[in-house]
Amino acid sequence: GTGSLTMAMTVDNGGMPRLLTPDEIPGYRGHVATAIQSYPTLLIDGALPHQLLPASHEIDLAHRDSRLAIGTTADGLVIIALTRFAGSTGTVGTLPYGPTIPELARLMQRLGATRSVGLDGGISSQLAVRETNGRLTKWTNWRTVPVGIVGTPTECKR
Repeated sequence: GTGSLTMAMTVDNGGMPRLLTPDEIPGYRGHVATAIQSYPTLLIDGALPHQLLPASHEIDLAHRDSRLAIGTTADGLVIIALTRFAGSTGTVGTLPYGPTIPELARLMQRLGATRSVGLDGGISSQLAVRETNGRLTKWTNWRTVPVGIVGTPTECKR
């Protein structure tokens, strides 16, 4: 698809993950095993898109919410970040409150991502991680999410 802040997360036929801008998508057609598209782009080659800079008025840069983002490093590692407000007790800890989109982009930068895109946020932002020993850790939220992204770790040669 198109849009100034859309980005496609792809995995090629060899298992390499990539985050592609709309202009890059045609060059990968026929070489992708799976793909999803999301919004907003947080980082392109290590920099925030101009739409996320303070002078921009194209999107709401002040809204705070629970956020989920995926990013890739220059050497192909995948970074997944879920932000969540840690309240003292009760339901406050699950309220969809957290960073702004520009703050999330800067967090992904600090974590080492060179490319990053936001995934579903607010009451949909959830994450589950199954360790190699089978232990499952979940960060759920108020809304049931019927679809998800499943990743399988591979040997890291870093």
